[in-house]
Amino acid sequence: MYECFARDLIQVMCKDIEIRIPNFDDLDEKIKSEHAQATGRILSRHHHKRYSEFDYLDLSKKLGTCTPGSKGYSLNAGPLASHERNLSSEELAKLFGRLELGDLLGKIGSTSTIQNHFQLMDSAKAREDSRAKLDEFILLRNQVAHNGSGENSIGPEAIGQWMAFVLVLAESLSTVAEAHCGAMRPCPTPPVTAATPAVSPAPAAPSAPATPAPPASP
Repeated sequence: MYECFARDLIQVMCKDIEIRIPNFDDLDEKIKSEHAQATGRILSRHHHKRYSEFDYLDLSKKLGTCTPGSKGYSLNAGPLASHERNLSSEELAKLFGRLELGDLLGKIGSTSTIQNHFQLMDSAKAREDSRAKLDEFILLRNQVAHNGSGENSIGPEAIGQWMAFVLVLAESLSTVAEAHCGAMRPCPTPPVTAATPAVSPAPAAPSAPATPAPPASP
């Protein structure tokens, strides 16, 4: 649920960015680079079953709209939202960093939602508690997925507590993402200043022909 939400949120952000910054030239260079790399990774792995959900013709078509001078481009949101590792705090930050959202955990720790959950007013402490709790959640998820029941199983009460944390995290993440997109502005490419052509010196005026001396008087 948590990872699906994170992927869906990335895709919603991509659509928001396309609306707020309609000219491809005005898009942040990091987003351009991350988009090209993410699309390339998926296109190069088209034979893997895990990527069968992607329409490679559609990916190529959208990539073709992301060129200098393009207006009304379409980002490949699916590849930008794709990830191969579980979304620990570090991987989550990398994922949203593709859209130039830096210090993700710090911003999550600054939301009132996460601070209320941990009953903290210190954003730095809320940041660290969020990071630790998320990483513990991913570790527990992996243990249950790989080892099944037994000592790694958790009871209904613990499940309820983890669900509460995941819902709070999702709400905080959504708040941070919305604020990030809302603050985005076009990054216009600096105008190219045409070089001033060198002015060649004016050619020297031709010298007047010498006046012949008058003939001597006889």
